[in-house]
Amino acid sequence: PNSSLWLIPKPLSSPLCLAARHGHPDCLRHLLRRGADPNLAPGGEAPLHQACLGAHSDCVELLLEYRAQPNLLSERGTAPLHLCTSRDSLR
Repeated sequence: PNSSLWLIPKPLSSPLCLAARHGHPDCLRHLLRRGADPNLAPGGEAPLHQACLGAHSDCVELLLEYRAQPNLLSERGTAPLHLCTSRDSLR
């Protein structure tokens, strides 16, 4: 699919990243079912990074089901697991 369809230019992000960051699994599922790339990282961090940063384990699980790459490094060299820092962020 055309990746530009899934980008929000300013600030550079994507609907998938925003849904993951703010913990909206229903929105994530909707976007993923319609072809959004779970590994697209327009702002340097992929949706899985965003879900981990927000400690949204339901979003993390959903992204992994849709083959988000758990070892994908951000522009700063961090993997999603590096961002799971709170006690509640992992089950």
